[in-house]
Amino acid sequence: MAARLGGADLAALQNKAKRDPEGYLDEFELQRRHFLAELSLFKLHPQKNSEEFVELVMFMAQVAASYPKQTTNLPQQLMELLETNAAVLSPTLRKTLAQALIMLRNRKQVGPTQLLPLFFRLFRCRDKELHQLIFRHIIADIAKCNKRKQDEALNKALLGFLRENIENEEEFVSKKSLAIIAEMYRRNIWRNSNAVNVLACGAKHPSSSILNACLNFFLGNEVDDEPDDSSDEEEEEKDMLLRASNSAAGVAGPSKREIYAAYKKGTFSTKKKKQAKLKRVMMTVKKQARREAQGEGQGGIAALHLLHDPQGFADQLFARLSKGAETFEARLKMLQVISRTIGVHKLILLQFYPFVQKYMMPQQREVTLILASLAQATHDMVPPDVLEPVLRQLVNNFIHDRARPEVVQVGLKSVRELCARQPLIISDILLQDLASYKTDKIKGVRMAARSLISLFRSVAPQMLHKKDRGRAVQESLLSKGAPKLQPYGAGEVLNRIPGVELLESDDHASQSEGDDLEVEERSDSDLSSGSADAEYSLEESSDHDSGVSEEEAEESQAAGAQVESQEGLSKSEVEKEGMSANGTEAEDEHNSLRSLKRKVAEIRSEKSCDNASKGLLSTEMLRTLTPEDFSLMKRRKQEKLLEAQMVTHGLKSMAKSSDGKGPKLHSLHEKRVAPGDLGPTIRVRQEKSMRLAKVYEGREGREFGASAKFKHKKEGGRSNKEKEKAKALPAAARLKKAKARIRDKGKGRLARKKQFTGKKKH
Repeated sequence: MAARLGGADLAALQNKAKRDPEGYLDEFELQRRHFLAELSLFKLHPQKNSEEFVELVMFMAQVAASYPKQTTNLPQQLMELLETNAAVLSPTLRKTLAQALIMLRNRKQVGPTQLLPLFFRLFRCRDKELHQLIFRHIIADIAKCNKRKQDEALNKALLGFLRENIENEEEFVSKKSLAIIAEMYRRNIWRNSNAVNVLACGAKHPSSSILNACLNFFLGNEVDDEPDDSSDEEEEEKDMLLRASNSAAGVAGPSKREIYAAYKKGTFSTKKKKQAKLKRVMMTVKKQARREAQGEGQGGIAALHLLHDPQGFADQLFARLSKGAETFEARLKMLQVISRTIGVHKLILLQFYPFVQKYMMPQQREVTLILASLAQATHDMVPPDVLEPVLRQLVNNFIHDRARPEVVQVGLKSVRELCARQPLIISDILLQDLASYKTDKIKGVRMAARSLISLFRSVAPQMLHKKDRGRAVQESLLSKGAPKLQPYGAGEVLNRIPGVELLESDDHASQSEGDDLEVEERSDSDLSSGSADAEYSLEESSDHDSGVSEEEAEESQAAGAQVESQEGLSKSEVEKEGMSANGTEAEDEHNSLRSLKRKVAEIRSEKSCDNASKGLLSTEMLRTLTPEDFSLMKRRKQEKLLEAQMVTHGLKSMAKSSDGKGPKLHSLHEKRVAPGDLGPTIRVRQEKSMRLAKVYEGREGREFGASAKFKHKKEGGRSNKEKEKAKALPAAARLKKAKARIRDKGKGRLARKKQFTGKKKH
């Protein structure tokens, strides 16, 4: 066979060599020697494009797995050719050599760390297709190596190499390294602190594009608050709600009665409103469950929580921000990242707040984003003396009589967000002055002022005017049960597992039921022993009742209705016990009402002593909490949150709710402040066509007019009115009915003639 083969012949030989390597060993050796000769010739003129050499390279890469001994040096030969002549090679040959090396790597004939330096050097070549090919291979190769389990040694070596590339001054290589780490983080492969801290090194790079990529990573890896639900069909909503209401589901849901009320009770419009409210409630509960699953409440896997040195990271970014060398958009991103880092880790960066203070003007571009960053950087560990000048300037610039309503709304909402995180920064006089905007003629201003009032009703109602506190808060103030502001630096120290009190409430409920059953059993046994001879007439029982002393009556009243209900004794049984007291003295001591109540009191005292001894120790100290207990705690939290949301949306009354407020499942300083939440609420005037389109959209499935009820699809049979119209009557009855109809029409015409139509002209 000739050494030089065409493309079709080489492909046929490749197929046969894969099927029978031993039978085609001589042909392979011939082509291998031909490849080495072409390689030596190609090194003399690397800029020359040779299609024959391209075909030989792909042939050798394809059959290398069938002849591993003969192709041991093939990867090294291709890597040397690419490394020395990558800049002068033609794009087709350069891409072919890269594809051949990728094929050898996929068949594990090359190590993962051998190709990575070469591929990063190839990023310097201006070849977009080659860049995409290499980037996709690196991502897929790392994901494949960590598919079954994390290869810690390989990941450590790769992260060390990528860190060197990020710290390198070459912009394109650093940018690709950042992109690889960010993609691995997004795919949950390198979701650890090592990858995040390597990526945080990009903030030190002098290039603005590398800094921008690093900031985008920290801004884009926050948990999305918007629910992703693309189903709007009624049946799918029903299925979703019914699945959520199942006890085996992971998320607590509304009961079947509430779902039935939303879909079957009321008119079409009220059912539609209740369905929308129920859907919003479920979205809130699902969103909270998603946060808990991802660990957002305790920091979890968000990128900012994984920083080893958040204070140094924030100081470094703020030093670069203070220089002002970057563009305005880059400075805004730096401001957001710094504020979120301060808020998440509760850092103390006192020079940050005066820096933001100079941008707090209504005419400032992106002022809502700046104010949102200021609110995000505020927490209870920031000294109030530092924030008081910031709040004063915010009020002076945004909230005054000459300001536009939109500006006042932004100012009031910003004040509320600041005071929610650090309520010590505002005084009583200023708060009452801001609360006076609740009577403003602009609805948005009124709502913003009322939200500030509602915040301080739950935080510090003493600072509000008496008329703004509300009746319930005022009563709690009189009973000294209202919340009070804690001094600066005072924090709540947890001495128990959060949510374990929900388990205790279940334990107490089951324990009280068991106590009642035990008391009933013991009282019934005592009654049965003494009620065999208790057969008296009604007259004797009445005489005995009249002879009961006043002391016995007082003791029976002191025992209370609660003891009698827990004993399970009816009035007739008490009378029988009273009638048995006329017997012997032994029977009187054993069967009297006083002796029974004494026994019940002894039982209660024993139980109270046991409960008091157990009350000294919490539930988690008495027994080991199992995974079932933690899942039950999670379920109870979701039920409380669901109940609070149902009350908020008006689907359940406050009287039926066990608790008016939902559980505080995550701290406020970790919550994101969206710039749109601080903006004014402006309703844009719609055109007539848009308003009509919205009206017709709400009429889907409904008909209007006199015969609308007959056009609807009926679920049952015909009504009595319809049956009477279609009823077959005798001839005399039909004639009588027709005469009555004609007579009624005549009366109508006569009545219309007698109507006054105005004075006639003479």
